[in-house]
Amino acid sequence: MKTFFKYDYYFQSIIFITYIIGWLIIKHYNLIFENYFLLFYHVIGGAQLLSYLIRLGIKYPKNLMYVLYGILIIPIWLTYLYDIQIGKVGGILFYILFLGFFYSPLLAITYIIYTYITYKYQNKHNENT
Repeated sequence: MKTFFKYDYYFQSIIFITYIIGWLIIKHYNLIFENYFLLFYHVIGGAQLLSYLIRLGIKYPKNLMYVLYGILIIPIWLTYLYDIQIGKVGGILFYILFLGFFYSPLLAITYIIYTYITYKYQNKHNENT
């Protein structure tokens, strides 16, 4: 379990940093990559959702940050998948997706901080045991 938290933290960090560096390179050299900005939501969000779901099955003390992340991100992914597979969203589902567009980057950074805190806590907890 400690190994998963360690690898998860590094994996999340590397993906985030690589994405930011790629975005800066594309902007600096005026490369044409139309949807690179929107790719952020799929790549980073998808990796974090997978990590979240794996952590859901692991028995360890989950804190408020973990619960809030799930409450805020799961409706976005469900609405997005509905939009892709079934049809265009409207009404409240549209607003969930629209708001998620703005707060998802903050959630991404928060989740990386959460993985770091969990990794350090598990390290400290295992050293004391």
